[in-house]
Order: sequence, then structure tokens, then C-alpha cells
Amino acid sequence: MRAAGNEGRVRCWLSDGDRMRLASVARIAALGVNVMLVAGGIALVIWQSLGKFNAIALYEATGGYANNDVTRGYSIGILSGLGITLLASIALVGVRKGNRWGCWIDVLIWFVMWLPASIGLNMYLADGFGVASLVCSLGITFAIATYLLLSESSKA
Repeated sequence: MRAAGNEGRVRCWLSDGDRMRLASVARIAALGVNVMLVAGGIALVIWQSLGKFNAIALYEATGGYANNDVTRGYSIGILSGLGITLLASIALVGVRKGNRWGCWIDVLIWFVMWLPASIGLNMYLADGFGVASLVCSLGITFAIATYLLLSESSKA
């Protein structure tokens, strides 16, 4: 028999207070991840800029001209870092204000970051593809879980 007033409600093993606490913890963790993504994007811009300046100096020291063939990879890295910083900043503001769409920007960041991360990590690790896939998959899963938990907190 159904209890009166519970028609159409899904039973959950967590109380409303527990769900609110879990949503609050997920929101704080999402803010932390976004702050780390912003810092990582800024670090990538600085690292690639220094590498570009070093490559140009070394190439011109040998008497060559540093054209786009020398600087193309560094420029792509700089633009990637700027893109990650911009998207993570937007997601940070969105999640901070309690907007759920910030989580979908996080999904986009992790999805787009996967290919460059796997290519870059393959230079340093034997299984860089696996490491990048694991980290980006965990990031996507966490962003979707945060999206779902933020919807619970907005309903209560």
C-alpha cells in the first residue's frame, strides 16, 4: 500500500539533509576542480610561451629564421591554455552562483582536453593514452555527478 501524499515520489535512501550536504560537498569540490583548471591553463600558457621563446632563440642562434614551422606547436599550446582558462573561468562563475550549466562546460573542457593530453603524455609515459583517458573520464563523470547533485539541491 502507498502512504498518503507519496504518490509519484521516488524513494531515496538518503534523507533530504544528507542530499543537501552531499550536493554542497560536490559543489565545493567542483569549485576546487575549476580553480585547478584555471591555474593549469595559466601554467600551460606560461610554459608554452617560455618554450616558444627558447625555441626561437636557439633557432636564430644557429643562423636560421624562426618561421611558423618552429613556433606552430607552441602557439597551439598557448591558445589551448587560454581556451581552458576562459572556459574554466566561465564554469567557475556558473557553479559558484549555483547554475547547473557550469557542469556541462566542465564536461566540454575534459572532452576537448583528452586528445592533446594523450598526445602530450605519450612523450613522457609508456601508457600516456591510458592515463589521459582515465583522468578525463573521471573528470567527465565528476562533472555529470555534480550536475545531478546540484539538481537535487535546487529541488529541496
